[in-house]
Amino acid sequence: LYNWPECDNSGRSGHFKVLVIGDNVELSTGAKILGPIDLGDNVIGGANAVVITSFVSNPIVEGVPAKLIKVKK
Repeated sequence: LYNWPECDNSGRSGHFKVLVIGDNVELSTGAKILGPIDLGDNVIGGANAVVITSFVSNPIVEGVPAKLIKVKK
């Protein structure tokens, strides 16, 4: 995690749920994780990405909202 990305795991329904972040996840400056999200291993989140959906292992995501750009091999 670089330069304080923001994480909010309260969920949209107001119920507490668990935020799960896998191994070797890189979230760049300004990235935000909103809601009870599951991020698999080796996820790369671009600068200022807003992650509102879960991603499996090895993706590169960016944008608002974060979208799959490429899957690493």
